[in-house]
Amino acid sequence: NAMAGRAGEYDDKSQRWTQLHYMPCTRENGFAPAIPEGVRADLIYLCFPNNPTGAVIDKQHLQAWVDYANEHGADIYNQAKDMNHQLVYRSDVLQHYSVFESTLTSQQEISRQFIQQKDNGQLFLLQEQPINGERHKGQMMMIIPLTSFQNFFSSLEDKAFRDPLCNCYNSHYLEYKQKEILVQDKLPLSILMCDLDNLKTINDLLGHHKGDEYLCMCHDEIRASVRNNDIVFRIGGDEFLVILQRAPATVAQSIAKKIEDRVFQHKEFQPHKIGISVGTTTLTHLGKGLEECIQEADKAMYARKLSHKQEAI
Repeated sequence: NAMAGRAGEYDDKSQRWTQLHYMPCTRENGFAPAIPEGVRADLIYLCFPNNPTGAVIDKQHLQAWVDYANEHGADIYNQAKDMNHQLVYRSDVLQHYSVFESTLTSQQEISRQFIQQKDNGQLFLLQEQPINGERHKGQMMMIIPLTSFQNFFSSLEDKAFRDPLCNCYNSHYLEYKQKEILVQDKLPLSILMCDLDNLKTINDLLGHHKGDEYLCMCHDEIRASVRNNDIVFRIGGDEFLVILQRAPATVAQSIAKKIEDRVFQHKEFQPHKIGISVGTTTLTHLGKGLEECIQEADKAMYARKLSHKQEAI
């Protein structure tokens, strides 16, 4: 329980357990906290290499922990020998560390591979190294979470595939995912091509910053009109594309009308006669490429735009 972070009573106010002494591992202390003063411990848990940083302590630091344990009559819980948790006596700790230290500094070949957890996709580095000492033989295995690297690459992916203004997907993501979009079990597949009407007037009269605000508001209206699993892309200056999976033509036309009505009725847009033209196309069987379908939706959008202009005359 102590190793899992439970000892004594849980204090809701501090969100800590009463019989645990917390020693933060931070970059400032080298992920190896100093020995606490004025604290008597019955059980000391040393987790080295530190998880997830892989940091280790030197022999002098470990000797200090042994001296502290001897002073207080505490046991040290250590996993340095072979990564299997075990309770070792104070006199044995340095011996275990020596095996670990010699393994790290040896010239033995180290095997490294990346593994991924199935349920959440988290990445780990699995490092294996043989132990071939006079008294100890076996295999040392180290599993290091790569959360920080994964977060870094995720941020790069966001920058590559997301539109920075509207925070929706961009044309790069559409190209990247097109093979996953055109599959049999997602038919019928409908595509909506959306283009704002009269946005150039806003840019000319009120400035591009106001035009950007209107683009974001328009995106919000599109997002609010489609279903949760539909995908919205900004593919040009004032053009948006929506992928509707498992959506027949009737559903696509209904959503297209909903988008046009919401934008037309938006209180910010009405004084400036801002509208949107939406063209649709539906793919019922595989045979056409995604680009061809987009061109069909684009032609339907321009026909719709012409119709809006004639209605305004």
